[in-house]
Amino acid sequence: MDDELEEFGERIDGAPPPSSFVDLMQRPEAKETIGRLVDLYRGRELLPGNRDVRLDCCCPKRESCWRDAPAPKDPKNSGISIPWLGANYFDHRILVAGINFNNLGGLHMHYGVIQDHIESMRRGKRGKQGRAFSRGAMRGLQIVVDSLAKVPSDDYSDATNEELADTWNQCAYLQAIKCSPGSPSSQPSADMKLNCPSFLLLRELEILKPRVVLLYGRSGLRDVVRPMLNRGNDAGLDWAHRMERDDLATPFGSCTVFSLNHPSSVHPYFDESLEELQRSLVDSPLTPLSEK
Repeated sequence: MDDELEEFGERIDGAPPPSSFVDLMQRPEAKETIGRLVDLYRGRELLPGNRDVRLDCCCPKRESCWRDAPAPKDPKNSGISIPWLGANYFDHRILVAGINFNNLGGLHMHYGVIQDHIESMRRGKRGKQGRAFSRGAMRGLQIVVDSLAKVPSDDYSDATNEELADTWNQCAYLQAIKCSPGSPSSQPSADMKLNCPSFLLLRELEILKPRVVLLYGRSGLRDVVRPMLNRGNDAGLDWAHRMERDDLATPFGSCTVFSLNHPSSVHPYFDESLEELQRSLVDSPLTPLSEK
């Protein structure tokens, strides 16, 4: 397993993995976790022959998911992606979930993209290519980190991009839907939204064992993932104005799940989601992992 993991970059496309991935693999807990994720992807037939193959050609769900979806615009970068594990993820176990990549994919893609986000934010930009997602996602994440640290929280609306850049190291990050079709903004098909979370996401969460999950995308993500995580819980699902909080007993342990609006530049209600997140954590603070 170790030799195979170290060879993945060269074996797939002749290029070494991003430096952030190489650095992470020096950490025993992260290396063991990534090994289990790779085993999961092999077991789901997503790495046939230990190769990074486009998902519309190898995924067992491809016939239903892709029947009405346009082919990927970049077939060479449309395979399964290992979740990002920030350097401090195991201190708090906060996981951030997006909907899906926009015309991207591939085994190490999260590491290349987030490395670009961090470097861009350190230079004063909102994120990779100046997009709003990175800044918005880190504002929400920092509010949660503050709650766990028991410090007074801010909404970070006035925080500089430089100040938020390294917040990426506090979380794990993945896409709930793995495929990236060639539709506008890579909008996933209806079958992708139905199939992918139960096929793969729940098992990824069982391996990553998050204690807090931030879902960025309410109608696109919340409506599938919340019911999946809520199975077996006596409490129903309440519907809030701009943000939902669920304190759940999941297959991977107790977990608090926050469903927020997507932090894109075109979403009119993202700031209101963060305001509700902040109020929720003031009323009912999170318990640090060290105290559980």
